[in-house]
Amino acid sequence: MTDTYEALIARLGTLQGPDRMAECAIYKMLIEAGKLRPEDPIVKHYTASIDAALTSAPEGWRLANLWEAANPKDRPWCGAALRRDTPYRAVKALGAKTLPLAVCIACLRARQADKEDGVV
Repeated sequence: MTDTYEALIARLGTLQGPDRMAECAIYKMLIEAGKLRPEDPIVKHYTASIDAALTSAPEGWRLANLWEAANPKDRPWCGAALRRDTPYRAVKALGAKTLPLAVCIACLRARQADKEDGVV
């Protein structure tokens, strides 16, 4: 699953905005992680909505911070940080084009952290 996380994180990092195919990939990853059932026919707009993106966070993780700024070339630069209190761990995603994409990337990194820490 880690390779899948890395590939999906890289893919999300290249997006300029919402992408339905990426949302389907997140949905599939959540089914594989046991967070969703295959019978659940609703693929949320993870890459278009911060609220939808946060539903992909693993249990026990919460949003710690969001950043949105323009870089020197007037392009958007967004970031998100999530944290888990027990055991403490924080992850972040910096440089995404939109806040929902930053949250999606941070949620995937949180899933990786859970797996590395044996919390899954």
